[in-house]
Amino acid sequence: MDNWLESLRDALDLVEYGIVLLDDDLQACFINRAFRRMWALPEYVEGEAYTFETLMQHGSRTGAYPISPQHLGSYVADRIAQVKAGHDGPRLLTLADDRVLKFECVPLPGGGRMLTYADQSALIHAVEKLEEIIHIDDLTKLNNRRFLSTCGENEVARAKRYVQPLSVVTLNLDHFKQINAEYGHDAGDMMLCAVAQCCRDATRATDVIGRLGGDEFALILPATTLAAAMVVAEKARRKIAAIVIHIGPLAVKITASFGVVTVTEHKRTFEDLLSSANSALQSAKANGRNTVVSAPQ
Repeated sequence: MDNWLESLRDALDLVEYGIVLLDDDLQACFINRAFRRMWALPEYVEGEAYTFETLMQHGSRTGAYPISPQHLGSYVADRIAQVKAGHDGPRLLTLADDRVLKFECVPLPGGGRMLTYADQSALIHAVEKLEEIIHIDDLTKLNNRRFLSTCGENEVARAKRYVQPLSVVTLNLDHFKQINAEYGHDAGDMMLCAVAQCCRDATRATDVIGRLGGDEFALILPATTLAAAMVVAEKARRKIAAIVIHIGPLAVKITASFGVVTVTEHKRTFEDLLSSANSALQSAKANGRNTVVSAPQ
């Protein structure tokens, strides 16, 4: 029997995911090598004694948890309580060094617990990268039209539910085709990236910025009235008008025309808002360009 247990321990030491076996007092009876590597726990020494609580405290001391100091104590206490309750997970634990571990606590027949930790970092980061590819415009690194449409519909629903204002701004660059024709597409791409940065600089972190396609952009402004959205659009217009792209000895400038709209009873979907904002944008073009026009309420 002892030889069989030794063979089992040796086998568990060879697996790639972390394993901790706890008795009914949550005292660690076995900790495999993978767990020690994951959590920078020292190699086994005769007579060592860990409980789940001291293992959690070790994670705190080594800065493994991406938790602010004021919330660290409650985080550790909650994890301990979950394991004491008998079953926790599976859940994903994100560590301070950006690793992601799939954790599960399974109760054992004798009253103990088996804890497993599988490193899912590569898979999770690959999924995040795929989501970024799906949602992000490759050139400007802004959100693409697909993401804008999904986000826009969600924001319209939220604005209606909580009776909050929501505004949308669309903008289109003036005479952009001439830049591509006269200076080349590399110059055009530089201009689009500069315009994207102007949009970022003119908005808040809670706003959503995206490229609809070509030289068309849109801003989704939650909790923003029409008057406030006009201020944002004017700020972006001035920033874009100040752009200077140097192509050899030449200094190339650009302007943009803007349309602004807010949610009303008549504009019930995000596509309604885009259509109305684009109509206002066309009025801005007709009125001499490089200006901001609001859609009728």
